[in-house]
Amino acid sequence: QAARALATAQIDADSLPLSGLPGAPPSLGRADSYVRAGIAALSRLGPLDPGCAVVLSSTTGCRAADLRYHDTLLRGGPSAASRTHFIYTIPGAPLAEASILLGLRGPGLVLCDGAGRGETEARGLVARGEAPQAVALHVEAPEQHATASATRGCGAASTR
Repeated sequence: QAARALATAQIDADSLPLSGLPGAPPSLGRADSYVRAGIAALSRLGPLDPGCAVVLSSTTGCRAADLRYHDTLLRGGPSAASRTHFIYTIPGAPLAEASILLGLRGPGLVLCDGAGRGETEARGLVARGEAPQAVALHVEAPEQHATASATRGCGAASTR
């Protein structure tokens, strides 16, 4: 059975300067709080193995980004809708941006569910030998306030 050491990072997205992240492009500062919260939580865990799996879970998902984008579309028509913000209407946006920034190449799953389900799936990926490490990333980003937590379960997958 896999040996696991858990590390958890929790952040409050109201104070998320991502400029301190090595290699972060300036454009990341325009990212939605849903995306910034996910990246910040993952980066606070410290270096991750490139093969590390990330399981992103959220019950609110990118709803706030969807509503903001839709509002600009209704008010100004297609020409007023932001192409930059359009990409943040995808539920997996935090995982995609973090994979690029942190060099993650392992399996990625996106669940529209609670943190417990994400942790279960992350542990399963390691237990089945599908990834050397797994992180359960849970992000909630309702309209006004975003929070995120990332839990890393490290260990060598069992070999039979």
